[in-house]
Amino acid sequence: MVLKSSSAVCTPKTEAESIPAPAPRPQKTLAREAAYSGIGFVSGADATLRFFPAPPNAGVSFVRSDLPGKPAIPADFTNLLHNDRRTALGCGTAVVEMTEHVLAALCGLGIDNCVIEIDASETPAADGSALPFLEVLQSAGSLIQAEITKPIVIRELLRIEDGAASIEIRPSSHAGLRITYEINYANPGIGRQEVTFDVTSESFRHQIAAARTFVLAEEVEILRSMGIGVRHTAADLLVYAADGSIVDNALRFPDECARHKLLDVIGDLALLGRPLQGEVIARRSGHRHNVALARKIREQAESNDR
Repeated sequence: MVLKSSSAVCTPKTEAESIPAPAPRPQKTLAREAAYSGIGFVSGADATLRFFPAPPNAGVSFVRSDLPGKPAIPADFTNLLHNDRRTALGCGTAVVEMTEHVLAALCGLGIDNCVIEIDASETPAADGSALPFLEVLQSAGSLIQAEITKPIVIRELLRIEDGAASIEIRPSSHAGLRITYEINYANPGIGRQEVTFDVTSESFRHQIAAARTFVLAEEVEILRSMGIGVRHTAADLLVYAADGSIVDNALRFPDECARHKLLDVIGDLALLGRPLQGEVIARRSGHRHNVALARKIREQAESNDR
């Protein structure tokens, strides 16, 4: 499947230049160590994450503590291995699967620098959301650092298209990042949902982090035949039956599916390693579209920095 990307100036130069540049903010790390243990959804393996403070400009990296030499995998889209239903990162022979929810939690709290030790090839699935990671990170507290981080300001329209799926980012006079996400499923329990949020620490904590992964009941046996989700039940995520009912669970939000897809966008764009000022509009996009947009954003940022 080929993704089509495009970029075009969407505002006159004088108007684009009037977009207020956000003030650089101090970088943040954790005040102390935090940990979370659980079971990987894909591998079914037990896994423990240990979050550690990191120095300024270190960024976020995963460290495979179970492998010889404890290899590090920087959380950057240049280390992307694949993004089919999940975002996997790798460096050399070291791999970490399902990184998006952990990265979204760090991004939602504005944590710039963190070392994440993991003793397995996949992060714990938790409850299918970013909330458990958010809670352990909040318990660790944060520490303001002397160095600053400079947001990426979007000044041109950047767009990725793939059939009915698309994602774009455009200039915005709003401070920070605004995301609109739309889904449209034939399943009557999901249907069409659209949500828009200005991504702040408050909105992430209260409106986004708790949104869980969802799957259709007819997909469950297919996934199990592939060895995926064998140690989980319908109580661990949202499973939609053909009639639209939810199997052995209940919604946290009426539009939880769209909120979760928006959460995935945050986690995937976190691979840029810098805050964003712009407006994202996504329709039916998945991880591969989100990361393709991140590449376009990085290209634009590097061009503007030259």
